[in-house]
Amino acid sequence: MEPAWSLDSIWNNEHLGIVQLNHKGELVAVSDKWLNLYNYDENDIASLSVGDILSDRRQERESRSLLDEIFQRKRRSYRLTRKFRRRNGGSFWGNVYVCAATDKAENVLGATAVVVDISREKELEFKLRYLSSVDPLCQIFNRRHFFKLSEQAMLDARRDDAPLSLLYIDIDDFKKINDLYGHPYGDEILVNFVRCVKDILRVPDIFARIGGEEFAVTLSNASAPEATRIAQRILDHIAEMNAMHRPDELPYSVSIGIATMREDDRGLDDLIRRADKSLYRAKQAGKNRYRTDLD
Repeated sequence: MEPAWSLDSIWNNEHLGIVQLNHKGELVAVSDKWLNLYNYDENDIASLSVGDILSDRRQERESRSLLDEIFQRKRRSYRLTRKFRRRNGGSFWGNVYVCAATDKAENVLGATAVVVDISREKELEFKLRYLSSVDPLCQIFNRRHFFKLSEQAMLDARRDDAPLSLLYIDIDDFKKINDLYGHPYGDEILVNFVRCVKDILRVPDIFARIGGEEFAVTLSNASAPEATRIAQRILDHIAEMNAMHRPDELPYSVSIGIATMREDDRGLDDLIRRADKSLYRAKQAGKNRYRTDLD
């Protein structure tokens, strides 16, 4: 059966980057769209290899392995999503479909790869993933993502036989602040508090808004003494910020409950339960202080 349209229309399609490779994996022919995607010109093709257009060595090894399987007739085709390198140092995300190129006797001559730029779709995917994991007001992790990351942090700590602690933080009398000064001012307090805590925390610490005026921090590689030191630094830093507040700004305080991972903890819920009890004791003791599960 004759094709319904010219194969030239596929080769010259403005949405498809097409490349032909010989049995050594060398580029032998490319479409104009392919050159445009990777920011190369025809004179560069002879010196290019698969590794030149992939973003890292791991992807290069995997792609070469899959190509070898095609050349050895172990598979007819494969499809991957990859981050590709451009000549100018930029990069783009693409879906690539690779299939064997054969003669009439089914001898493998090489391979044909078709690349479609999906950078916009990936950008949207990353944005949606970010929005689904972050509290929109405070711009820190939300409750769901906090649990996901912290449960993994607990597994890592057990594997490495390392300490791990959790801070459960509540802004004191926050309902009263909202009632007296309004929710917009309450939001300013939340944002200010988050900024203060970020000044103290370390890079690997997991900081999240659990709900309302409640926050949590998972401290990897932090024993009970280290956790109490960080908690005290948070209290001190908030006090310092309060001392510098403008006349129209309302000082605030927080209470902190601390729990450190134990051998018999079955999961993150056990740690949170103890930290919450510690927080309750800090409130009962007068607020603006911390209590631990060792008290």
